[in-house]
Amino acid sequence: MAYATVADVETKWRPLPSSIEQNRATALLDEAEALLNVEIPSLAANIAAGVVSAVLARKVVTDAVIRVLANP
Repeated sequence: MAYATVADVETKWRPLPSSIEQNRATALLDEAEALLNVEIPSLAANIAAGVVSAVLARKVVTDAVIRVLANP
């Protein structure tokens, strides 16, 4: 289950027109999601059960990715 997509990052930040930027965002999304799953192993199950909002997981992941992408 992906918590966020490149389209989510683009919606919150800016379009990522090049494939290089899109590939980097995809890799960062994967890494952020993996870190979140390590910190909160039950997160995916809690989202599926409606205990945790999927919107909050998307926010955490996209905010982390945008922070890295925006860093010169």
